[in-house]
Amino acid sequence: AATGGTLSEIRAARIELATAIDSATRALDPTLAPAGIPSALLEAAGAQFAGEYGRVLDLLQNQRFRDRRMEGQRHLFIAAAAYNLFQLGGGTDESLRSLAEANVKRSLDSDPEIEPSLSTFSPRFLLFFQANQ
Repeated sequence: AATGGTLSEIRAARIELATAIDSATRALDPTLAPAGIPSALLEAAGAQFAGEYGRVLDLLQNQRFRDRRMEGQRHLFIAAAAYNLFQLGGGTDESLRSLAEANVKRSLDSDPEIEPSLSTFSPRFLLFFQANQ
């Protein structure tokens, strides 16, 4: 049986995996990508899975999508990234918490049917999302 490794090794492996997935996705024929999903949103999802929460904010905060569902997803990823940064910082940066709360509400304003998935987001974030609807 394999052992887990140190936390820094695990983080490095996650980043390496996310980078490989990102590179492979970029190399694919664009017609094979999910139709209608903006590349910035796909890139932000990869950053979220890699634990690069600051990068998620950098990628999405100044974007706007015409499709209400994509705009809802944009706000959802911003909310999750801000919440994760808030948690990683020891829960002391209230501006991150406020950003997360505001984007939970904006995600629902954009797409009232949005439901974050447990396969994508942490149980803590899902509770935060439910509490701030």
